[in-house]
Amino acid sequence: MLLILLYTALWALLLITGIDVRHPAGLLFLIPLCYLAFHTGWPVPAPGQKELSRPQRLRMIAVSAAAAVFASLCVICFRPRLTARYTSALFQTLNLSVLWCGCLSLVILCLFRFPKPRFPDFPRRIAPRTAFFGTLLLCLLAWMPMFLFEYPGIVSADSLVQLEQITGLSPWSNHHPVIHTFLMGVCYRTGVLLFGTSNAGVACYTLLQMMFLSVCCAASIRMLALILPPERHWLIPASALFFAIVPFHAVFSVILWKDIPFAGIMLLLTAHLTGMCLLRPRGITLRDYFILVFLGCCMCLFRTNGFFAFLASAPFLILAFSGYRKQIFLSCLGALLIAAFARGPMMNTFGIQQPDTVESLSVPLQQIARVLVDAEAGSCPPVDTASMQLIEEVIDTTYISALYAPDFADNIKELVRAGRPELLSLQPGRFLRLWLHLLRTHPGSYIRAYLDLMRGYWDPGDLQQIAWIDGVIDNRLGLFHSPLLSGPYVRIKEIWLKLGETLPVYGLLWNTAFYCWSTVIITVVLLCQRKRTWVVPIPGLMLLATLYIATPVASFRYIYCLVCCMPLLTGCCIDKRGTPA
Repeated sequence: MLLILLYTALWALLLITGIDVRHPAGLLFLIPLCYLAFHTGWPVPAPGQKELSRPQRLRMIAVSAAAAVFASLCVICFRPRLTARYTSALFQTLNLSVLWCGCLSLVILCLFRFPKPRFPDFPRRIAPRTAFFGTLLLCLLAWMPMFLFEYPGIVSADSLVQLEQITGLSPWSNHHPVIHTFLMGVCYRTGVLLFGTSNAGVACYTLLQMMFLSVCCAASIRMLALILPPERHWLIPASALFFAIVPFHAVFSVILWKDIPFAGIMLLLTAHLTGMCLLRPRGITLRDYFILVFLGCCMCLFRTNGFFAFLASAPFLILAFSGYRKQIFLSCLGALLIAAFARGPMMNTFGIQQPDTVESLSVPLQQIARVLVDAEAGSCPPVDTASMQLIEEVIDTTYISALYAPDFADNIKELVRAGRPELLSLQPGRFLRLWLHLLRTHPGSYIRAYLDLMRGYWDPGDLQQIAWIDGVIDNRLGLFHSPLLSGPYVRIKEIWLKLGETLPVYGLLWNTAFYCWSTVIITVVLLCQRKRTWVVPIPGLMLLATLYIATPVASFRYIYCLVCCMPLLTGCCIDKRGTPA
C-alpha cells in the first residue's frame, strides 16, 4: 500500500511540475516523499490493531476530507494544461484520475508516518536451464504478435539499400556490413525459393533475427542465474520481463537493421567475459579463447565502429586477465587480423565497395558547417577568404544554412557527396589544416556543433521518439506491408508504446542518455569494488566512445547493444564475487 501511495504521489508531482517521466530529475522527488512517509506526521495504526480509537477515527476522517478537497482543487487548477497534451478522451480522463489520486496520496504521506518496509529475500534459486528456456519462450511469445502485425518485417531506407544489393539492383557495398547483407541474402533467397514471394524472403530473415535475439537475451539471463546469489535472484524474472514486455525490444526484433544482430553479439560477448571473470575456478580454457576470437571477429564485422571499439578494448582485456595476458593478446590479435583480412583483401577480391571518406567525417563536417551557419547569422566572426575558397572546392555553400540540422549530420554529408568528396581523401592534409585553423578561430561554434550533435547521448532532457517506426518503405522489389494480425492490436500497440511516455520510473527505460550514463556509472562502480568484472562493460564503453567520435546522429538504435547488456551489467555490480585473489 505504501509503495502505491509513493508511486501515485510521484506521478502527480511530475504532472504538476511538467517534468517528463523519462527525465531522471523526476526521481529526485522520491527523496522528500520517503522522508515525509517515514519521519513526519502521526503514526499509522498498528498492523494488528483491530479497532481504531475515537481520536484515530476522527483524524482519519479529517485527513481524508482535506485530501479529497486538495486533490479536487488541483484537478480544477491543472486540468486545462494536462488535457491539452492528449486528444484521446481516455488518456485525458486517466491523466486527471492519476492527478487526483496522487494529490490524495501526497496529503496522506505528509500527515502520517509509516513504518519502514522490509522486503523479503527471493525465496529460492532459479536454475540456469530454467532461466534460459523460460526467457527464450517468454520473449518469443511476447514478440510474435509484433511480427504478425508487421509482417514481413519493418523495412526502412537502410534495409532497402541492403535488399537492393541482394537482388542485384545496386552494387555490393560495406557501407552496411556486408556479412549482415550476406545473411539477409541467404534468408531472402531461401524464402523466395520456398514460397515464391519477396515478402516470404524478408519474413524468413525476420524470424531468424527474432530467434537469434531471443537466444542471446536468454543466454544473458542464464549467466545471471549462474553468478547471482540466491537472495538476488529476483533480478532474473525482472530482467526477463524487461526483454519481453518493454515494447521497443519487440519492435526492434522485427526491424531489418544491422544494429539488432550486433546487439545480440554484444550480449554474448558480455556474457562470455562475465563467465571468464567469475566462473573459471580452474583457469580459462582453450574453448574460452576460441569463443573470444569468434565473438570479437563478429563484433568487428557487424558494425564499422565495432572494429575500432574492439581494438580499443583489447588492452583492457589483456590488463584484466593478468595470469593469461599472452593468450588474451593472441586471441584479440587473431580476431582483429581475421576481421581486417575480411574487410580488406577479401572484399577487394570480390569487388565490394568500402564506405566513402565522408561517412567517417560526420563530426568535422558538421562543425565546419556550423561555423558557416553562425558566420552567416552574425554570431561569430566571418570565415577568412582562403578557408572559404578551400571549402567551396568541395561543397556548394549556398544551401548549408537551409540544410544544416544541429542534431543530424546526414544533410551536410549528402551535400558534400553532391560536390567533390574525392578531394577529402586525395588531399587530407589540406583539409586537416583547414579544420584545425577553424577550430582555433571559431572554437565556440565547434563546441556547440559537437554538443548539439551528441546531445542525445549526454543530455537526459533530450527525449527521442523510440520504436515508432513501422511498415515497409516504398520500393521496387514487390515488398509491401501485409499484416497477419490487425484490428484491436493496432490500438494495443499504440497504448503499449505510449506507456513509456506516461509512467514514471518506467519512462527512464525510454531515455537514451540514461543507458549511456548507466554504462559509465557501472564501470566506475565495478572499479571501486575492485572486481575483475570491471572489464565486462569495457567493449560497450569503447563502442560508446566511437559514437562520440564519429556518429552522424545520436540515435537510440546505435546504443541498443548497451540497452540489452544493462541487466547483466547490473548483475555484475550486485554479485558478491569477482574480486581477484
